[in-house]
Parts: sequence; structure tokens; C-alpha cells
Amino acid sequence: MAKVGLKYEGTLREKVFFKDKFHSMKMHSILKKDWLINDKN
Repeated sequence: MAKVGLKYEGTLREKVFFKDKFHSMKMHSILKKDWLINDKN
């Protein structure tokens, strides 16, 4: 994810219930200005 400029924001512990158990989700984000800079390259 870092290759495209995404930053790790945190983990939502046991956020999703799927196939009879809870799963955690890692959250990543990117600012629009950073996305536009990467998109030009």
C-alpha cells in the first residue's frame, strides 16, 4: 500500500463478522493532493 502513497491509519479490531467469526480491518488513507502527485508519475 505504501507503494501508491497510502498511509497506515490504524486497525479496527473485530470490525467485520464473516463466516461465523469476527475479523479485524487495517485502515489506510491518502490525501487528494498526494494522490494527484502520484497520478502524474
